[in-house]
Amino acid sequence: MQQRAAAASLLGKLVGQPMHGPRVAITLARFLPDGLVSAIKDGPGEAVVSSLEQTTETPELVWTPAMAASLSAQLSTMASDLYQEQMKGCVVDWDVPEQASGQHVMKDEPQVICFLEHFYSCATYFCNPG
Repeated sequence: MQQRAAAASLLGKLVGQPMHGPRVAITLARFLPDGLVSAIKDGPGEAVVSSLEQTTETPELVWTPAMAASLSAQLSTMASDLYQEQMKGCVVDWDVPEQASGQHVMKDEPQVICFLEHFYSCATYFCNPG
């Protein structure tokens, strides 16, 4: 837990840095929902780790343990592939793949789709109750 909190605090410091912070935030947003990126920027590391471990389903943030597991697997695969390329002695010009995004991960989750459908029907009802 301490290492995870320290890593989250480091990411928060990087996001808050004036020169490179916006780029770090954009990169994080390709993997995480905006609400979690904000939590990384604003909160202490322990709060961020707690947010990552919780199930949250609000209009601002949708995050489940299944999404966390999916992201973990995706990042692990990317790191392993990059390591293998570096071990070949190649200089790797690596960038975050386009399909790696919090929104992409969310689309694969049936619970999230159900929640978004429910939210849409509630919003529609409140806008047009008749």
